[in-house]
Amino acid sequence: MNKTLNREERKDIYGWMQKLFSQDLPVIPLWYQKNIVIYSNRIQNVRLRPDGSFEWMMDVTKDQIKN
Repeated sequence: MNKTLNREERKDIYGWMQKLFSQDLPVIPLWYQKNIVIYSNRIQNVRLRPDGSFEWMMDVTKDQIKN
């Protein structure tokens, strides 16, 4: 069947199409979080995350001060 005017059948078809598209199409984000960090050379393991979260802070380490 190529077309239908029955509202319930159309609702089912559109629901099926939305489910299909949501599983098969790639996700294209419409926004991004700008992440800017300024840090000293003594700080290591700074790897910003593309989602803008601050979880990267758990991996940061600091060098020991050498005299």
